[in-house]
Amino acid sequence: SSNNYMKVTKYYEIKGVPTIEANAVEDGEHWVKAVYVDKAPFHINNILTHPLFKSAVVIVIVLAVGFYLRKRNLL
Repeated sequence: SSNNYMKVTKYYEIKGVPTIEANAVEDGEHWVKAVYVDKAPFHINNILTHPLFKSAVVIVIVLAVGFYLRKRNLL
């Protein structure tokens, strides 16, 4: 990850270089080699934006509504 480029920046694979080691970034008219220096720190958005977390939230809401409706004899 990089704080030097905007979130929408596209990273490209460099032939012969593992992507966990480095990528290429188009910076205006030049290509720049983006090398991983440090791992990105943990952020709560890593969990909140994960598809598995979103699915779990939807399931919990559906179950809660189902239990509520069943308790009220509406289901």
